[in-house]
Amino acid sequence: MTRPLIVHPTDLLSTSERAFHHALKIALARRSRLALVHAHAVGHAGASLDAFPGVRDTLAEWGVLPRGAPPEAVGQQLGLLVSKVEVAAKEPRSGLERMLGDEGLDLVVVGTRALDGLDHLLQGSFSEGLARRLRAAALFVPAGCHGFVDAASGGIKLRNVLVPVAARPSCAAALKAARRLIEDLGADAAITLLHVGGRNSMPSHELGHGPAPAEIVRSGGVVETIATVADEISADLIVMATAGHKGLLDALRGDTTEGVLRRTRRPVLATPAV
Repeated sequence: MTRPLIVHPTDLLSTSERAFHHALKIALARRSRLALVHAHAVGHAGASLDAFPGVRDTLAEWGVLPRGAPPEAVGQQLGLLVSKVEVAAKEPRSGLERMLGDEGLDLVVVGTRALDGLDHLLQGSFSEGLARRLRAAALFVPAGCHGFVDAASGGIKLRNVLVPVAARPSCAAALKAARRLIEDLGADAAITLLHVGGRNSMPSHELGHGPAPAEIVRSGGVVETIATVADEISADLIVMATAGHKGLLDALRGDTTEGVLRRTRRPVLATPAV
């Protein structure tokens, strides 16, 4: 059986470090494959492997791997398979599209810059192909936010997860993704469902296993309400469903997910609806 694959596209700058820490922690918890990918155009100088984020150094900082451990120790001792990949193509996005066509693709973890972060993501060298064809979940970690993975220790701070729900798309996949992440990371987190609209229009949802989530119903603008409630409950993560028949790019160019990323500066997990 193919191990799940987590992909972290990196620009090799400090602004993507938080996203790298989240990608590494989740990959470690899931004992998956982790691909660190740097895309550049043909003719541009590539990066040395030393320029990529340091996996073994980070794991040593977190206390899960001895300092000076050989590369093979990551797989042998932790069950984590790491690859560092440079993609050079006439259009870098086409190279990433091939990378993201892996049948085991489980999650893409991307860092976004403050203020113009999403614009850069959508217009950057790798973004179009990544977002348009992606059918896996994507975790966006804004620069400047601490997120739910402590950079120094690898500890988890995931206590409150907000899942906005609407009639369409279905929240089932988002709720499942939230619970899976909480379980994989061993977090003691509460889930809150938020519906912007009337009480009578609150969509039904499959509870599955685990405690029933809290429910909040509010009126007002969707983005503003999500941001307000995220602040009220001190959400460590927002999990949002995207329309299953669209690519992630279409969803992110819409008002809701993009607006939430801009307004909250909190990690957002976007998952395709089933």
